[in-house]
Amino acid sequence: MGELEVLVGNIRADTKRVRLLDILGQQLRLLITDKPNLGSLLSALKAEALVSEEDYGDLKLTFALEAVKPLTYQRYRLILINAFNIGTNAN
Repeated sequence: MGELEVLVGNIRADTKRVRLLDILGQQLRLLITDKPNLGSLLSALKAEALVSEEDYGDLKLTFALEAVKPLTYQRYRLILINAFNIGTNAN
């Protein structure tokens, strides 16, 4: 079995990571086809217990601040990367 197959197997075995990738994939599709929904992203992360209460508060604040400025692709990409990093480190 190659390294890629092992990596894919490890990711599939981690149900939280699979759910996180699904949530982020939904947001990526929205980014490409329409407009991302930051509220649904945050709600989904919390509902799936992919972020701690503290991280949820931090993300909520970040999204509130982002709402008052134009959201560029680069800033949205950073938000998604940060959400992924927080979600993979949640207990």
